Amino acid sequence: MVKYGFYVVAHIINYMNQKIAERWVRVSHQFGYDASVHFLHYIQGIGRLDAFLSQEEYRVASLTATERATEPEMLAFDRLTMISRLWVLDCFEITRSLYSQLSKLKQEKHTAFLKELNQFKGDLMILRAPLSKFEKRNKPSEPLIAWPISTPDGQIGWTIDNVGFVTRRSLAQRMLAVLEAYDAPRHTETEKQQPS
Repeated sequence: MVKYGFYVVAHIINYMNQKIAERWVRVSHQFGYDASVHFLHYIQGIGRLDAFLSQEEYRVASLTATERATEPEMLAFDRLTMISRLWVLDCFEITRSLYSQLSKLKQEKHTAFLKELNQFKGDLMILRAPLSKFEKRNKPSEPLIAWPISTPDGQIGWTIDNVGFVTRRSLAQRMLAVLEAYDAPRHTETEKQQPS
């Protein structure tokens, strides 16, 4: 019965991650068209990696404290934190480049989206500086080191001085929501133009 329950949970997690990956693919197409075809590839890439990392986090969450303390799992956690760190850095570069490309178009329809994207980019910068440069961005109150952590539900994140902690999955969910907000008005306009 326990074994059957494990397979059911694993199937649900796989389904959820497939749906997450599909959302990343859907949203990538609009930016591949409006900004640069390169965004199509890179947004889908961080989306696939998000789905993979989420699946690994769910796997970690299913482990007991004793299992997490074994050498193979500690090495797996180390790999997860390194890949998660690279995911954040890649996410920042995509966000920065996307902001730059769309700003150059100087189109009014992008104004609200660019404001949201810039705010997200600013929040990412607080984490990016200690993860990539091992230094504060520019304010004395900002963190110097981001310490990797694992939450009780298996999420990889970082404890940041003066900020608290942030998880990679929460950043992924937020970025996806920001990108989808750009895509939504386009679908609405298209639907309005279609005859009923």
